[in-house]
Amino acid sequence: ADYQLVSNLADTLSGQGSEELINHPLPKFTLTNLEGQPVAIESENRPVVLYFWATWAAPTTEDLPGVVEFAKQLQGQGVRVVAVNVAEDKEQVAAFLAANKIALDVAIDKTGEVVHDLRITELPALVVVDKKHQVRGIYEEVTKDIRPKLAEELNKLMSEQE
Repeated sequence: ADYQLVSNLADTLSGQGSEELINHPLPKFTLTNLEGQPVAIESENRPVVLYFWATWAAPTTEDLPGVVEFAKQLQGQGVRVVAVNVAEDKEQVAAFLAANKIALDVAIDKTGEVVHDLRITELPALVVVDKKHQVRGIYEEVTKDIRPKLAEELNKLMSEQE
């Protein structure tokens, strides 16, 4: 009960798990979209949910149609959802999305820098960022069961920041 799986011993020994990022500014990083343009999360004036996934991680792709529907629901509430692909080429990601008829706002974390900076160790993962660019939640190994709770938390977050 006193043991915890860790991905980076140095971060863990210095007390730097992902929970340390909650209620702190989103780390600075660079994402690009499928066209190679920067995706500027820091310029958003609304909450953002980052969904981390990869074509090689079956649990992340099996629920992509559900993520699309959830993203539409959240977009209607003023929340941007960005599906962040981890460590794959944009051509491979675009081909996968086209073949599976998936339409999402997609960004690429080509080198894995972003998952490293956010200390994410399991996919799929969700990161909730408020409109002031503070990390409000990091959820790993997420399933569709989290959606009602997440929608409720986002509603609360939006009402707090009005």
